[in-house]
Amino acid sequence: MFEEVHYLTHILYEQIPTYYFYHKQSRTLIPVKVENPNALRLYEQHPSQPPAAETFKKLTFALGVKIESVKVYLFQNNNYYTYVTVRAAEDVVDINTSFIDAISLAELVKSPIFFEKGIIRECGFRVTKRMIEKALLG
Repeated sequence: MFEEVHYLTHILYEQIPTYYFYHKQSRTLIPVKVENPNALRLYEQHPSQPPAAETFKKLTFALGVKIESVKVYLFQNNNYYTYVTVRAAEDVVDINTSFIDAISLAELVKSPIFFEKGIIRECGFRVTKRMIEKALLG
């Protein structure tokens, strides 16, 4: 079962980004550290090479396909496996996509992001009032 989460931000530390999501119902923060160096853009892209998310957005528009959502469906061996769900008329298709490209696309087209419930439990931590007070007040 999938639960909707809200993308908060991402922070780059030592060339490794961590993305932060919040599951409102359970008050759970889910940090997603992306350590796959092949998935990172550590250089300035040339204008002739647009990001994959921008290309995917234009392609779906040209084909009359609607991007429904992004689903993080599996966490295994420190990797997050992600689908972009698209709709064409009555057909709905899940397309396996890299985590970074899927989240970039979701932000670009303002589509909802869903995490499999087990991933929220396994990778997230509950945010409490005491935790916030300790972080703010020391």
